[in-house]
Amino acid sequence: MARDCTTRSLDNIDLSALRDPAGIFELVEVVGNGTYGQVYKGRHVKTGQLAAIKVMDVTEEEEKDQDVDLVLYRYFCT
Repeated sequence: MARDCTTRSLDNIDLSALRDPAGIFELVEVVGNGTYGQVYKGRHVKTGQLAAIKVMDVTEEEEKDQDVDLVLYRYFCT
């Protein structure tokens, strides 16, 4: 069953408690290319569950937005 991430508030995020998502998935193969990056078939290291993982090419201007996205990923999906 999918986890309902909409009930959590962003107001009290403890950034030091969030995990780094690197190493959670291994990239198996490229399944597609697009304007903003590549999509990979990935495998969760601990469970073996497969997932689509988008790896985006980021400019310096977009890097700050990416940091925000990473924080949100860590908060809602770990």
